[in-house]
Order: sequence, then C-alpha cells, then structure tokens
Amino acid sequence: MSIFLSRSSKHSTAKHMTRDTKNYYVPAESNNPTFDGFLHGCDSANTLHAFQTTLGSKHYMKTEGLRKLVKSGYPNAPIQLIFLVVPGSNFTVPRPPKEYESQFRFFTCEMEFRSSFEFPLQPVDKMEVELESVEFE
Repeated sequence: MSIFLSRSSKHSTAKHMTRDTKNYYVPAESNNPTFDGFLHGCDSANTLHAFQTTLGSKHYMKTEGLRKLVKSGYPNAPIQLIFLVVPGSNFTVPRPPKEYESQFRFFTCEMEFRSSFEFPLQPVDKMEVELESVEFE
C-alpha cells in the first residue's frame, strides 16, 4: 500500500490515484475537516473508507469535509466514516446534515494508542476489528 499526499484537491492526478485500492490518501492540509485519510475498498460497490482518529469523547463533522469525501469517491458509492477512538471513551458525534445520511455510514473502532506517532498495526490477515455504529446526539 502506498500513502499519497496531495498538495491540492485540484491536482490533475489526485482523483485517479485516490481511486486506486492500493493507495491510502492523506490530505496535505494540516486542518482538514472531518477526516484524517481514506482509501477505497476492493468491494464491488467501491466503498470509500474514511478514518478520523480522535482522543476526545466527541467529534464534530463539518459539511466541507463530508463534501470532500463525496467528491473523492466514485459517483453514488457508499462511504464509511470510521472514528478511531480510545477504549471506553463513550464517543458521541452530532447527527450529519440530512443530505449526507443516505450515502454515509458512521462507525467507531476502539484502538489503543501508545503515543501520537505509534499505532498498533498488524498484518491485515491477522487483524480483527470490531466496528460499532455511531450513536448520534
């Protein structure tokens, strides 16, 4: 898997490369709203999987960030926004705007974070991940 950093959403190859299932896209903007990065799944629906790491018990979704994810995906493809959270954090998030509810599914995934630069990565064939549906406020 490659990590692709884009300097601009208007970069001519950005859309092509972010639709490759071998790339993980990380926006170059330091204050990117709503998500940290995304990749496309290998399923027939071309699902876009977006990730947001948060240490807090609450996170806000910005319409601008949701719009960027929609533009980055295939037309009408489903989008999963997965919040990576600290175990036991009782994470909550406000309900997204109605126009995004049908295309998005929202989940949390509890992860142990050892430091801000160290993630508990494992080979995919050995990793077991439990996703839970997000409880909206």
